[in-house]
Amino acid sequence: MTTTTSAPISAAQASPRWFIPLLAAVVTTAWAASVAIGSSVTPEPLVHGLALAAHTVFVVLAFGAILLLDWVGFLWLLGKRRLHESSRLASAALPLIWGGLGGLLISGALIEPDISSPITQLKLGSILVLMLNGVSLIPLTRSLHALDPGTRFTDVNPRLRTRLCVSLSVSQLGWWTAVGVGLVNSMNRG
Repeated sequence: MTTTTSAPISAAQASPRWFIPLLAAVVTTAWAASVAIGSSVTPEPLVHGLALAAHTVFVVLAFGAILLLDWVGFLWLLGKRRLHESSRLASAALPLIWGGLGGLLISGALIEPDISSPITQLKLGSILVLMLNGVSLIPLTRSLHALDPGTRFTDVNPRLRTRLCVSLSVSQLGWWTAVGVGLVNSMNRG
């Protein structure tokens, strides 16, 4: 088996060393602000209803893009798709995913989450882990983009393969947990 290593990333593609930690701090701060607002604001019924509708739209937007992206990545892992298909899809899906997550933070703060509930805390923790997983994927994605488009999963450096599998697992576990908890919470409110 031939192991392909990622090509060096040009200076134009590389981020400064502080970029990923800064982005992780920004994401964590946005999450914390959403939780703080959600625990202290009681919106008017109309605002609550609109926020709930928007929350549903943002779940569909972000989670739908994630499902498609993870599926195509999984097909590449199985040798059914080429690497460049996953890379191109990732480039197209990222604005939908991050836009959806941002919308979820804003709308989630306005749907009166019961922050004291352990199940809601599980959902909130899942969302934070998902966002930090997304941030940690930035250098990983750049490494994949630097590979030859015909690279198979089995040709990728074992460390990179492991990181991909862990990130895929974290993504799916986190999203299904958050969506499941959201469904349970909405049924209990009904």
